[in-house]
Amino acid sequence: MRKNISAVVMAGLLSVGAQVIFAQSRPLTEVQVKRLAGLGRLWGTVKLFHPWLPSEAVDWDKALVEAIPKVKAAGTSEEYRDAVQGLLAALNDPATKAVIPAPLSVSGAAEAASKAGPVQAPSFKWLKDGQMLVTARDFRAFMDPPAIQPVLLDLSKQSAKASSVIFDFRRDDRADSTDDVGSYYFSSIFGPFLGMFVHGVAALPFSRYRMHSGYPPQIGMTSGGYYSAFVDVQAAPIAGQAARKIALVFLVNERGTGLESEIAALQAAGPAVCICEGEKASDQSASTQTIDLPDGVKAEFRMGEAVNPDGSTGFRPDRIVARSVGAPPGADAALDLAIQAAEGKILPAQREPAGARVGAATLDRPYYEMRYPSEEYRLLGLFRYWNAIHYFFPYKHLLDRPWDGVLEETIPLFVAAENALAYSLAAAELATKIQDSHSSVGSRDLRPYYGTHVPPLAVKWIEEQSVVTHVFAEAGEAGGAINPGDVVLAVDGEEAAARRDRLARTSAASTLQALQWRIHQRFLAGPDKSEAKIKIRKADGRAAEVILKRTMAYPRYVRPTPVFSVLSEGFGYMDLERLTIPEVDKAFETIKNTPAVIFDMRGYPQGTAWSIAPRLAEKKTIVAKFQRPEVHGIRTEHPSLCVFDQTIEPAEKWRYAGKVVVLINEEAISQAEHTCLFFEATAGATFIGSPTNGANGDVTMAILPGGITMSFTGHDVRHADGRQLQRVGIQPHILVRPTIAGIRAGRDEVLERAVSFLKTGK
Repeated sequence: MRKNISAVVMAGLLSVGAQVIFAQSRPLTEVQVKRLAGLGRLWGTVKLFHPWLPSEAVDWDKALVEAIPKVKAAGTSEEYRDAVQGLLAALNDPATKAVIPAPLSVSGAAEAASKAGPVQAPSFKWLKDGQMLVTARDFRAFMDPPAIQPVLLDLSKQSAKASSVIFDFRRDDRADSTDDVGSYYFSSIFGPFLGMFVHGVAALPFSRYRMHSGYPPQIGMTSGGYYSAFVDVQAAPIAGQAARKIALVFLVNERGTGLESEIAALQAAGPAVCICEGEKASDQSASTQTIDLPDGVKAEFRMGEAVNPDGSTGFRPDRIVARSVGAPPGADAALDLAIQAAEGKILPAQREPAGARVGAATLDRPYYEMRYPSEEYRLLGLFRYWNAIHYFFPYKHLLDRPWDGVLEETIPLFVAAENALAYSLAAAELATKIQDSHSSVGSRDLRPYYGTHVPPLAVKWIEEQSVVTHVFAEAGEAGGAINPGDVVLAVDGEEAAARRDRLARTSAASTLQALQWRIHQRFLAGPDKSEAKIKIRKADGRAAEVILKRTMAYPRYVRPTPVFSVLSEGFGYMDLERLTIPEVDKAFETIKNTPAVIFDMRGYPQGTAWSIAPRLAEKKTIVAKFQRPEVHGIRTEHPSLCVFDQTIEPAEKWRYAGKVVVLINEEAISQAEHTCLFFEATAGATFIGSPTNGANGDVTMAILPGGITMSFTGHDVRHADGRQLQRVGIQPHILVRPTIAGIRAGRDEVLERAVSFLKTGK
């Protein structure tokens, strides 16, 4: 059974931390938090998927910063809607807007339907020789396909006589939902039917949308191969069935037709002219999505756009004519204009190819100059990170608590942060909630808070206590007062248990062993050259206080064994924490005649797995399974996965066929755990020691205002057979943990157990 960090315990620690850091802050109301959360989700989704972003013409960060105070101040649903609309208005996109749909009761729907009147079937007539007028203004008629087929069949028979055709698609002013459903049937039926009037082939506009395969790091590099792109989806062209060219005129109005793409294709292919009656044309060629926000507000926004054959985007009529108000009966200025167009007296508008509005790839602005960002920019940072995890963290399904609720939970912490350190600590607490040891927070204020240097000691979590495991030579004479195996009771007057709890609040970890590993990396830290007052319990049970200066930035214990050798018992040995790639061949020559080899993977390797594993493989072997979220703008709520297997080929050099044992502990993280996957798949390795850290997958990076960096795992990596690794770690076949007694005796109990196993087979 996997051991996860208890959600209840961690929540309690975070709550305590919040009280300490933010006690003096004015709280937000529950309504404000929900509205801000809705704003943050919308802002992040539009940022990632609107085809016009990123763009130098739109400062999307600024739009959010200006919207936040308005959302907080909103007293009504309408004011909240207006605040959201203020955000979306920065895009200057008519297809993107905030609305509060009017409720329609059953009686209201019946009344609207009765006002709509009887269904008007489509019809056609000849205006003059060769000039046909096709009228289809009541789209409800197309909801009965069998009834409509005879009309279309008759129309198709007459089309051969036409030299020009005017299609009057001006939808009647009907407000009932039935007509909206009818528009779907209309476009589905009449779209393919248009081919009867087309000579040759007319290319339809292609749909362009944004997609992201993983989360490209916003600072630094990664081996993950994550990227963002625009995707162009080409529709099947209109296959013309007319024997000759027919002049086509489309008469539409503001209610749209659903055939905007087909009309645009025929405008480009010619000869086709589009006349729009009204103040503006409805562009239904844009792919849109709706997000539900609090207070019944809905945000509709563009997820994709149509790119026309001439390079322009969207639906563009050739002429727009105002509705005739107060005109005498029978007067129809729009139809008169359409007749002139059919006679060739009005030509298609000359349109310069505008090109698709493709945003240039940019990185999030770090706002380094903001040591302590304003509330609005702090929330901007929170929204950036939350959306990055929401869409791209591959291990959301392993979290103890759903990620969706984290936004509401964390908004008050970011709003209430009273200084730069509190802001950084809020970011660090947020990072713990993805329960990922790859999650680290870099901040100008956190490093001095945790401490930059430690005394010349190594401390680990042994037998549920903080225990000194090594005294470095740099300790000098003062180090004589402390010995391996001494238990740390307090540091600088802070009890050990309280110190561990405090550090746990901002230490992200995949597993319990990973949490203690990270805590003890910081356990003795403090300012450079400061004195660490360390209270210890000696082997005889007496307490003592030792004072050591913090002089080491990154202490590293080096095992006394050679990097590679043949042990006295006759088994090969390689310390993968120290072995380098150029040394691999020499190491194999050294152990060539041994019956077994021990790979010591208690630490972080030097990238040697790709050189070692081929020397163990008999055949091409799958060593790991990868997958990462791949989110397409047309289906953001149902991301696909980029899935692939990692394989290894046997080396051309001689193969080592001896038994393979791998020593592991919680210090084995990421590449170290991946190395274990290589040895498991190629050599059926026996793992001895304690579970590894439980975090694997190429890291990516988000950045928050103030230059705060927040990393997280970008790939879901599993065993070759599909078993889970993240939040579990490599599990040992033989469990061996160091003991306090063993440390005091200077023994390496894990290595001893491996030798015993190889000698006895058990």
